[in-house]
Amino acid sequence: MKWTCCYLIVQKFTFYTYTLQSTRAKFSRNTIQPYCKLCKESDETIEHFLLDCISLSDARQRYMEKLFKILREIEGGGTIDVINDGLLLEFILDCSALDLLSNQPIEKLLDIERETQDLCYHLHMKRTKLLCKTIGQQYIKVHNTSCQKNNFTG
Repeated sequence: MKWTCCYLIVQKFTFYTYTLQSTRAKFSRNTIQPYCKLCKESDETIEHFLLDCISLSDARQRYMEKLFKILREIEGGGTIDVINDGLLLEFILDCSALDLLSNQPIEKLLDIERETQDLCYHLHMKRTKLLCKTIGQQYIKVHNTSCQKNNFTG
C-alpha cells in the first residue's frame, strides 16, 4: 500500500500535477500567492519543495544522504555535484533518464527508485502535517476571535 502511494506521489511530481502554491497561483490568476506556506521564503515550486524548503529539511536530509551515497558508489567514490549540474531534481523524479545510470543493473535502479519514492512520500507527509497544523491554528485563532466578539466562550 505504501509503495503505491509513494509511486503515485512521484508520478504527480513528474507530470506536474501535484498541487503546490505556485500552481494554485497560476490557476487563480494570482489572487493566491505562490509563496511557500511552510517557510515563506520562496515560491513553492517542485524544485523548492523537493530540494530547498527549510521547513522540510529534516525529512529530506536522511534520504538525500542515502541518495548521495548511492551516487558515490556508482561513480566509484568520486564526488558528483548533482546540485550544481541541475541533475538532482531529474534524478529524484526519474533516475532512469540520466546517462550516468544507463549502464547500472536494474537492482541498483530499483534501489534508487525506492529511495526517491520514499523521499517524495515523506516530504509530502511532512508538508501535509505542517499545513494541517497551520490551518488548524488559523481556524482556532479565527474561531476564538469570533467567539470573543460575540461574547461566546469555548
